[in-house]
Amino acid sequence: MVSFSVEDFSGNGILKDLLQRCWKKEALEIRSYLHDRALLQYADRLEASGKCLPELLSLSTGDLSSHFGMKRGHMAR
Repeated sequence: MVSFSVEDFSGNGILKDLLQRCWKKEALEIRSYLHDRALLQYADRLEASGKCLPELLSLSTGDLSSHFGMKRGHMAR
């Protein structure tokens, strides 16, 4: 399956404007990362934190567990 970035997929027309209003790039990056690791059950909580993906990846396992309810096996992914 071919993969496209959101920017490549949406082009420069009306779809680009709609996507910018509806979705944040950071939210898509978080959801894509979680999807690839079968962890989408945490997407809403992680996205609601307002942190970008690099910030979330730098959190300790204790923070992931206490703030987002992640299980130990999931944090290893």
